[in-house]
Amino acid sequence: EDVIAYLRDVDGDVVFLQEASRPWEEVLAAAGLGYDIVVTRSPDLIFGTVVLAPPGSVVEGFGFA
Repeated sequence: EDVIAYLRDVDGDVVFLQEASRPWEEVLAAAGLGYDIVVTRSPDLIFGTVVLAPPGSVVEGFGFA
């Protein structure tokens, strides 16, 4: 709840969340923050980076493994 409230208050142009897991991805998707949510985590990994970008932005993940 604190993180979601912070993201709403800050209203960043682009937000990177490091070490995010599937539960975080689900909470962010349900929060209605007004960003496109880009998950860069490979399905076989537990954690990864989540990018919150303005709607319609082109974001490409290149992975690290």
